Amino acid sequence: MGNRMLVRNMLYWTGLEDTSKPASMVAKGMLRESWARHVRPSTMFHYLFAFGPTLLSSPHVFKRMKAEDYVGTLVTLDGGVEEGEASSWMTTMACCDVYLQRESVQQQPQIGGSGTFGEDPRVPSILMTLGPELLRRQRH
Repeated sequence: MGNRMLVRNMLYWTGLEDTSKPASMVAKGMLRESWARHVRPSTMFHYLFAFGPTLLSSPHVFKRMKAEDYVGTLVTLDGGVEEGEASSWMTTMACCDVYLQRESVQQQPQIGGSGTFGEDPRVPSILMTLGPELLRRQRH
């Protein structure tokens, strides 16, 4: 299966549609997808950021960079991606941590997803469940 098809399958993934599903089940479902083994972890992280709550900053916003500049940090000149993937994961964890702090300040916990694009409060928890497993798989 070519890279385009893998990304296409990810883009049309419907695992977030059932808003009653807990984040851990959504993450496990994503990990079971055939395309999940072949798509870079950072690509999956950034895909999920698109569905996150507004208080969850994207990695490039968190780092105060243009999106294209941030993407440039994920691949080295020799084409290596391991260091970039580890860096992406560290930034993703930092974004989730800041989100939790912002959410606690607002003291308006959201239960379940709203079902609208860009507002699924489960995304930070999904990211925190997925990240370690995706990076472990990448190393093997």
